[in-house]
Amino acid sequence: MKYYFKALRNYFNFKGRASRKEFWLYMLFDSIFLILAIVLDYVCKTYISLFGPQKIIGWIFVIYYYATYVPSISVGVRRLHDSGRIGWMYFVRFAPFIGFIWYLYLMTIKGTQGTNQYGEVPE
Repeated sequence: MKYYFKALRNYFNFKGRASRKEFWLYMLFDSIFLILAIVLDYVCKTYISLFGPQKIIGWIFVIYYYATYVPSISVGVRRLHDSGRIGWMYFVRFAPFIGFIWYLYLMTIKGTQGTNQYGEVPE
C-alpha cells in the first residue's frame, strides 16, 4: 500500500526511476480500487447510461479514474526510466496489435544495475 501512496505523492513527477515492485503494486491497488468504484456505483445507483440501456460505469468510477490517470502515467514513465528507456516509450502501448504486449514486456524486465541517466537505483 505504501507504493500506491508513493505513486500518488509523485503525481506529476516524471523524473527518476520506479522499481518493478513499485509499479506493479501501484497497478494492483489501482485495479482493486477501480473495481470497488464500479461496485459502489452499482450499489449507490450512480451509474451512467452512455450507449443505450447498458449501465456499467458511474460517477464514482469516472472521478477516481481521472484522479489517478496522471499518477498511472508517471509511474509507468518512471518504470521505463528504470530500464534505461525514455519516457516517450510509454505511448508504445497505444500501437495496434503488439503495442500493449510490448508495453507489458517493458514493465516486467529488470531495471539497470547501478545509476543510470535517470538517477539512482530505486529502493
